Amino acid sequence: MNASDPQARLRLDRIEAQARNQPWLHNARLFALVAIGYAGPLALLACSVAVVVALLAWGMTGASHLTFQEMLIYGGLVLGALILSALLLLSFFVSPPAPDEPELRAGEALPLRAMIDELRAARPTFPAIHHIHIDASLNAAVVQRTRFGFFGRKTNHLVVGLPLLLTLTPGQYQAVVAHELFHLDRAHGSFGAWVYRVYRTWATLNKPFATAGAAGGAMRRAFLRWYEPHLARSTIALRRLQECQADQCGAEIAGLDAMAGALVAMSWASYRLNLTFWPEVMRSAARDPIPPATIIERVADFLLADPPADAARRFRRYEFARRTPLGSDHPCLADRLQSLKRLTALGEAEFAGHPLPRGAADAPPAPALALPDSAMILLADARRRATDLVNATWKAAVIGRFRHEHALAKQHAKPDEAALSQAATPADAEWRAASPEIDLATVDQAILLAAAFLERHPAHPPASYTLGSLLLVQQDDAAAVPHIEAAIRGDSDLIGPGLAILLDYYRMAGRDDEAEPIRRRLEAHGQSLDLARKERLTVTRRDALEPHGLPRAEVERVRRVVSLYPQVKAVYLARKRVKLFADKPCYVLGVARTGGMLGEERDKYLVNGLQAQVPLPCAVVVLTLRNARIKSRLLAACPDPIFEG
Repeated sequence: MNASDPQARLRLDRIEAQARNQPWLHNARLFALVAIGYAGPLALLACSVAVVVALLAWGMTGASHLTFQEMLIYGGLVLGALILSALLLLSFFVSPPAPDEPELRAGEALPLRAMIDELRAARPTFPAIHHIHIDASLNAAVVQRTRFGFFGRKTNHLVVGLPLLLTLTPGQYQAVVAHELFHLDRAHGSFGAWVYRVYRTWATLNKPFATAGAAGGAMRRAFLRWYEPHLARSTIALRRLQECQADQCGAEIAGLDAMAGALVAMSWASYRLNLTFWPEVMRSAARDPIPPATIIERVADFLLADPPADAARRFRRYEFARRTPLGSDHPCLADRLQSLKRLTALGEAEFAGHPLPRGAADAPPAPALALPDSAMILLADARRRATDLVNATWKAAVIGRFRHEHALAKQHAKPDEAALSQAATPADAEWRAASPEIDLATVDQAILLAAAFLERHPAHPPASYTLGSLLLVQQDDAAAVPHIEAAIRGDSDLIGPGLAILLDYYRMAGRDDEAEPIRRRLEAHGQSLDLARKERLTVTRRDALEPHGLPRAEVERVRRVVSLYPQVKAVYLARKRVKLFADKPCYVLGVARTGGMLGEERDKYLVNGLQAQVPLPCAVVVLTLRNARIKSRLLAACPDPIFEG
């Protein structure tokens, strides 16, 4: 993002205000953006059709004088122009793909279908649902497909996530379904379908014109680099407004308590599942390469289990400090509850039903629901088959990742004796030995293990970074930031990862004022990396050199590499004092070569080869007469060569 996060937030706030107060102007702006996206493909389509017409018109008059080979060329040109025209034309008549999740049969889940019929009776403008799909997500969604893209029969699909059914009561789920039907009623997905067609059209253009020339490719890439993020940012405001309007509809039909309670329950369940359950499931791949066959049953048991003692307090603290992230088209919980109160024109007394700000700080924001009390009863006799279908589908989708994670865990669990022996300090060796156990532990256990290690070795940057990142997972940024800052101060290699993880955390929380200083630091770090790379790859006569101080085993590894080059006569090794990231050593490898290898180009090949193969961060310099001053400094630091050929 070129602009700062606060600037981007102000621009987005202005767009949202325009979408609320001047919808006609906002819609006209979005229509103009879509028209810009279509302008290029339409112009190309017009040109290709014109070429076809011109070729056919010319063929009617002049084709009789062509030879057989010329006729073949002419036919190829006509066929190519026709194919291009057809591809471009068809790209305008595509619809978003239908959900590929398992589908309920026509006679199944009759209570759920009856609920949909009741909602349509309460609001006759609600469209029919033709297909109901099921999956393992904590979500509900609708997809509308038009048979011929712009026109034709519309088919509506409702996607039902079984974990969401386990989380909500039937009344809360009714509010969620009303929310989704409102999207269909107001054709909220139609503009998204237009945007989808724009992207599909440009994807079609990329195939035949990917190698159309450097100039054309650069222009196309430059346009897309500007257009895609600009269109995405411009449509976020409309999508957020549509979400809030759909929440209002759910509250009007199912009741304010049901809609607000559904929002809180979904956020609370998502917080718990993403914080603990799904990481634990993926961590189990280290023990078993086959995913669990009863994932929905495990979700149900987890949601019924008591959360950790301080989980509700951390959840409330995180949600109340949070704002909607800049790139999110769904408002955060606090913004949705506030918008719901504003749109329904209720005061504080009438809005006391939503449970987030009320009650004890440690009390769960939403109660755990036993199976008979949850919306799973809406599936009726289809519950068993739906559960088995979702279990099997989820298992098939993640088995590849499980096998990959299992192989990595087996490799990581093997003790690397060479790495342990080369550890710089006993603390490093202990950390390398403890890391596999920390990686495979639960989040709470890993925090305890990393904290215990830091008690023994308080100034260990990798351990500080690990503990800080684990605390961020639990949304405890007050405790996490000091550890990550300590890791950044102690190890320059952790500056980039540490700042990046903080920036992601603050941006996901919508905390722009805290994200912006981190963004500036990360940007400055990138510039410093470029300068440090130049500093470490070059050697000048002013550089200060000193003895390398490497153990004999490391020097021997360098000797084995340089011995492979027959033109190398002698090699000297010294350590270079650097200004940037001075905690990381930089070495200079001085190479005296035989007289037979003359020429700058051959020296360049020698330097590049050694820099790629020598197992040290070093600059390589060929000790010619031109580098006499560098040679004298190098010999002063390392009078005896580490290799002589």
